[in-house]
Amino acid sequence: MAATLVDSNILIDIFSDNPKWSDWSLTQLSLIFLSAHTHP
Repeated sequence: MAATLVDSNILIDIFSDNPKWSDWSLTQLSLIFLSAHTHP
């Protein structure tokens, strides 16, 4: 299992529901998650 480093700003955007960045950040985090599970 590979480790993934996530910038804290992405997590802050998601948890604070930042109106400008939360959708983009959640999409990026989802893409990383999906990529990790399709390319082990």
